[in-house]
Amino acid sequence: MNSPRSGREGHVPLRKRAQSLVDWLWVLVLGGWILLPGCASDSVQTPKSRGVYTVLGSAELAPLGAFDAPPSSYEPKASFTVGQVPIVVVRGYDGRVTVEIQDTHSGETFFVKDIVTAFGRLAYQRVPIRKPGEYRVRLMIGKSEMDDFKFSINN
Repeated sequence: MNSPRSGREGHVPLRKRAQSLVDWLWVLVLGGWILLPGCASDSVQTPKSRGVYTVLGSAELAPLGAFDAPPSSYEPKASFTVGQVPIVVVRGYDGRVTVEIQDTHSGETFFVKDIVTAFGRLAYQRVPIRKPGEYRVRLMIGKSEMDDFKFSINN
């Protein structure tokens, strides 16, 4: 009736376990290839918890220099059209930082501004550019680049 267990019941040979693992890895890899393009095409960017990025300017930003705002209020934006007002946002720093804006094609730095920031608050600076082109905003502390963000202004 009851036979003693030989210890081999339910044993799966190593080769078969390895093949099963390989099969599951392929499923995960193929699943990633199918899902990643959908994630990459998502146009909404998540604001950085620390660094610099650009947002679309609005009337309520006009009188403010540093403000408390939920991160979702000002989504990063890397592409603007002529007539839109790009605003540089600095987040997650405490003290004096420098914002530099460069033309990426010529490498020329044409805007430099010191900003005093407070940890836990966002600091902003209007971007004085209305000319179409590719640009890079750099966040500097002393001579060290802490972060950068590329953006463009299109016709």
